[in-house]
Amino acid sequence: MNYSELIQLLDHASAFDLFRLRAALNNMIEDPRRLQQVKNSLRLGMSVKYYEPSENCIHEAIVEQIKQTRVIVRNIQDNRRWDISLSAINIHDADITIQQTNKKGLTKNEVKVGDIVGFIDRTGRERSGRVEKLNQKTVSLKTEHGNWRVDFGLLHKVIDLDIETTFLTESTDTANREVNLIQFSGESD
Repeated sequence: MNYSELIQLLDHASAFDLFRLRAALNNMIEDPRRLQQVKNSLRLGMSVKYYEPSENCIHEAIVEQIKQTRVIVRNIQDNRRWDISLSAINIHDADITIQQTNKKGLTKNEVKVGDIVGFIDRTGRERSGRVEKLNQKTVSLKTEHGNWRVDFGLLHKVIDLDIETTFLTESTDTANREVNLIQFSGESD
């Protein structure tokens, strides 16, 4: 399913249209036939991928218990147990990417926790950082210069940037400059 095309089709829908559609989608999500299809594909100890809406990303987990409409999984990344809806499990390995066009910046659908994004701060300096949290209108970023909250519309994707290496390199360069300055001042005595 192409989520980007669906979002584009719904871009001009009214709030009421979207509200009504959400009710219909909830009924479809809770359809016992769909949930049974997911349950039939699951086995205890099985590795699965599930969608986490608050982070807008897929997580890998191991199935520990299957209930009527939910499943207990152990997240592979943090080793914590989560009670999630059967409908959150990506049994068909669907691509969850949503790309919207004809806009400025990024949208909440295009950003996930852990992404590296950039923005121009109030002084005109380009900054980049790792997404720590998705808020209602902003994203919380961790950059080399501290934490920032930035509106989605001001963000752009950063490609091929290893943020930890950048932080480490800048710290090392600063430390080397300080050492060189100290050595230089010591030689002048």
